[in-house]
Amino acid sequence: MIIKNDEHEWFPSIEEYTPGLSVEDWLDLLNDPEVFDENSLTVIKAFYDIGGQATCKELSIKYGKDPGFYSMISKKLAKRIHKKTNCPLINDDLKENAEWWTILYVGKEADKQQEGVYIWKLRDELKEALYIQASSAPKAWLLAWNPNNYDWESVDDQYNYYTMLKKVQNGDKYTEAWRCHSTKVKSGDRIFIIRLGVNPKGIVATGYAYSDSYEKNGTRLVDITITDTKDYKSEKIISQEQLKTLFPEQQWSPQASGISIKPDAAQWLIDNWNKTDEQPIEIISPSNSEFLKYFSPLVQALKELGGSAARKEAHEKVIELMGITDEELSVTYEKTGASRVINQIDFARNDLAREGIISNGTKGVWALTELGMIIDMTMELAGLIHMKWVKINAAKRKGEPIPVIDLSQYYKKQKDHKYTKNDFLKEVFITESDYDKLRSLVIRKKNVILQGAPGVGKTFSAKRLAYSIIGEKNENRICMVQFHQNYSYEDFIMGYRPNDQGGFELQSGIFYNFCIRCKENPDKPYFFIIDEINRGNLSKIFGELLMLIETDKRGERHKLNLVYGGTSFYIPENLHIIGMMNTADRSLAMIDYALRRRFSFYTMKPAFENADNNGFGSYTADIDCKLYHSVISKIIGLNNDIRIDTTLGKGFEIGHSYFSPEDISVINDEWVRNVVEYEIIPLIEEYWFDNDKKLDEWSKALYQIIGEKYDS
Repeated sequence: MIIKNDEHEWFPSIEEYTPGLSVEDWLDLLNDPEVFDENSLTVIKAFYDIGGQATCKELSIKYGKDPGFYSMISKKLAKRIHKKTNCPLINDDLKENAEWWTILYVGKEADKQQEGVYIWKLRDELKEALYIQASSAPKAWLLAWNPNNYDWESVDDQYNYYTMLKKVQNGDKYTEAWRCHSTKVKSGDRIFIIRLGVNPKGIVATGYAYSDSYEKNGTRLVDITITDTKDYKSEKIISQEQLKTLFPEQQWSPQASGISIKPDAAQWLIDNWNKTDEQPIEIISPSNSEFLKYFSPLVQALKELGGSAARKEAHEKVIELMGITDEELSVTYEKTGASRVINQIDFARNDLAREGIISNGTKGVWALTELGMIIDMTMELAGLIHMKWVKINAAKRKGEPIPVIDLSQYYKKQKDHKYTKNDFLKEVFITESDYDKLRSLVIRKKNVILQGAPGVGKTFSAKRLAYSIIGEKNENRICMVQFHQNYSYEDFIMGYRPNDQGGFELQSGIFYNFCIRCKENPDKPYFFIIDEINRGNLSKIFGELLMLIETDKRGERHKLNLVYGGTSFYIPENLHIIGMMNTADRSLAMIDYALRRRFSFYTMKPAFENADNNGFGSYTADIDCKLYHSVISKIIGLNNDIRIDTTLGKGFEIGHSYFSPEDISVINDEWVRNVVEYEIIPLIEEYWFDNDKKLDEWSKALYQIIGEKYDS
């Protein structure tokens, strides 16, 4: 039965407006993923879990995310509901900006004691539907068996462990009453029995409750039916240690039998219960093998270095990522004097190479394989890999059969998503015809520089342009670097660097290594992206290869010998170079002719006035913040002034990226004020450092629009 809101306090009252959606309607909508997407469910269930009513500020404090996230997602959800159901909308005369949220909520002003300004309360029918949905979802429970407390293996024949095993393995059901602390277990709920106290510890049986929990002779019990089991003496079980690693927030050593299992952990147990018949594999504890903590940073380091690096460079990047101190680096082994940290990184590399995540190719170069570039290296997977090779090597030493251990089911990959022209146009504010021109330019010339004012999205666009030509988000085929004034040929191509023995060794650079990777897959396009390309000395950095980047100088027929080592080298035809250049950087001289001749230049412009369907206007249409739109209008005027200023010009205009956060829900008055005061005004102070009149005019105008006082 629906309990009605106290109508005299909340807006709108039933007389003023109702969307006319029944509990059944809401249940249908909740089960429709096109209406209730992941973000929508997060927001609505946050309201439900907190008691059905809250300010967005209260939700932000309790569940995280900016308050604007909850209002923005609610608005978008309400629009989808209206489109799906054609439900009526409230009369706009009753309350300003109430058109959408009133489909989902009723509201009122918050008390002074509350965090936030306005309280939203779930509509009664929606709240009832959420209650039904939550009540009807089967729960999962963890029942405990500790052999130290209950000798299940030795009780009378009818109810002992071996009787259970035999019955279940013969396809029969086994029923028994089991201790259960919780009063909330219901008939039909899923149960898992975990063996505790004595090794091996882990899940040994699963089934269902066939009664609600009940009390008998002072003990709370539940009747269970065991439908599947594992003989822990001869079969692999899902270990307690593995569960602790995968789901650390779940209790896996319960003091009492019968605790609830969190939904994500329960689903994993259901999905993986029958995937445990392979060679037994334990999770190795990080405390027992110190070097396991280096697996993930090493993979990440190589990804950030473009997929491959010399051993010493890889060491340095791992040390940087992990924040390892000089004091930690100075700890050595007594016998050899070798650094313990460096040794542990090398151990990690050896295991990763055995598993096929790092290549065993070029001597002195550590390179990620295709698998290595897409895998998500976790501590759990590190333990699995190490234990796999411990077992294999032990079998080899003993002359025993080599165990076959397939870890592919444990790989969590960073999925490569398809990425098309349409995806590009949804994210980058240029017209379709401009995209076609730019794409054609990259494919034909192979070397293109995206130039433009600050904030026009050069870096953002470069990567997505590469994705759109590749056809998917594939980081393995993209490498990105940033040039600076000290960047050298030795960093980029090849050079001698200090080694651990106090001498020098010849090491290849990031561009050289990326070219090697391109050559391994000549039919696929690869992209080398250079940020701040005009900050480096191109002739110095590319050296003798500057000529080879030209379109008609690509391929093996144009190979030449490198300065170091005399190695012959060429730039593959499937490599494309995209550079980015800030046209407002007055600290740099004009780029030299050698660069201009070898690259095409594409100018990116601010998109504030782009009215295309996929343009900035479409992006801002759903932003419910008056200050944001007022500031955008003011920025358009500011850009007009910058454009006609003879000391500046269109290369100094302010770009749209300043006002295009990845998460649109963060946009509110406070966010806009921060962007204007701490990003835009400092920029124009730099532009008009020698024009006080113009600086005062625009600083005053910007401070005024955000409601702040300007002190000249």
